Amino acid sequence: PTVEALRETITWKIRKIEKIRSTLTLMGIEGQS
Repeated sequence: PTVEALRETITWKIRKIEKIRSTLTLMGIEGQS
């Protein structure tokens, strides 16, 4: 794979992780209150 393809995959994975993390954070805040 090319460097651009690898970079795109990494960016997509990071974005997915951040989305999951923000969702878990929101769930945690709702659960605490």
